[in-house]
Amino acid sequence: MRILIECPKCRSRQKLSKTTCTGKFRYGAQRGKLCGYQLKKIRIPIYWIDYDVPANLDGSGRPPQKDGVGRPAKRHRRRERIGASREAAEYRLREIAITISEHKVLKRDRNAEIHVHMLLEWYIRQKEVQDMKSYGRYQDDQRNLVRLLPNLLLRDLRLHHLNNYRDIRLAEPSKSGRSKTTASATVSHELSYLRSVMNYALRHEFISEIPVQAWPKIKVDNKRDRVLTTTEWKTLEKNLPKHIKEMAQIAYYTGMRQGEILQIEWSQVDFEKGFVRLRADQTKSKTARAVFLCQEAVDVLKRIPKDLRCKQRVFVSTVGRPYTRFTGSLQREWKRSLKKSAIEDFAFHDLRHCYVSRMRLAGIPDFLIQRQVGHKDGKMTDRYTTIDESELIQLGKAV
Repeated sequence: MRILIECPKCRSRQKLSKTTCTGKFRYGAQRGKLCGYQLKKIRIPIYWIDYDVPANLDGSGRPPQKDGVGRPAKRHRRRERIGASREAAEYRLREIAITISEHKVLKRDRNAEIHVHMLLEWYIRQKEVQDMKSYGRYQDDQRNLVRLLPNLLLRDLRLHHLNNYRDIRLAEPSKSGRSKTTASATVSHELSYLRSVMNYALRHEFISEIPVQAWPKIKVDNKRDRVLTTTEWKTLEKNLPKHIKEMAQIAYYTGMRQGEILQIEWSQVDFEKGFVRLRADQTKSKTARAVFLCQEAVDVLKRIPKDLRCKQRVFVSTVGRPYTRFTGSLQREWKRSLKKSAIEDFAFHDLRHCYVSRMRLAGIPDFLIQRQVGHKDGKMTDRYTTIDESELIQLGKAV
């Protein structure tokens, strides 16, 4: 067993005692020529370990080696790339020696073979992941992680790489336009996605262990307090295109989530009793829910014609396809209408805040509002309530 050092010029592995590389170039115009690089010049060394393991204890999964006459060898020679830490190389050698001495099967270190981008690509291709409702959001997270995270071996990934990713993302301009830079909640979601990828890979034995124990700290304050006045809502309602106006009206009059609205089916709409009955797979909380429809919401749904090309869904595109996400042309037309209405810092999801605030002001009990909008506890409902100064003035009238 021994530790080797990688020559940065020809990529051959040399003994630590050597001062000059004796390896040969394997690729390019210099193929076959002696390297001769002065190993003392290496600033950041890359260490490897070289060891022999008994054939019956080799759990690497690689094909067995042959001896000089073509028979299976009794011992297999293996090499592992460790990285820039000599201490880690020495620790790994001791770990291997102990395992062999105890006659235990030596498992290979998968983290020494898998790169960060390879792990992310493997995860996003899983059928189980592609069937998730959040798959589109995962693709967005994946693109940013691949773009900014270095494609290191998984075992070389450290906390400072993740901290660097966090700092770069928080300084980048926001695509939504609601703020100058990327929201801290967005970056937190991307790092949580990476953590989920590693946990999933560990459960499926695709990696040996999670390489980082501590994760970047991001202070997230994504509480929104933007609600529309009656005048602003009427102006926005007037400027929205018909198909988006209908979605916005349902959100404003029922407090339903954007994803729930896009998935409404005609069979779930009960005009007689005034309810939309959502299935568990359509809600964020994964529980079935009945949503009450006020008369305004009923009138909106009655005005929507059933599309013969897609008879199930209520909201479909002009070509008869059901909407899956509020992106692309829908998002562009929404932003254009906001600009035309001179409304700033407002998202589609804020219509849900408008509903909760209006119901609170109307004196509706909190537990009914909580049931209507699908909150699991009252704390979230409290976050959705916005009280402005004009309402606080009413306290003076009661004194």
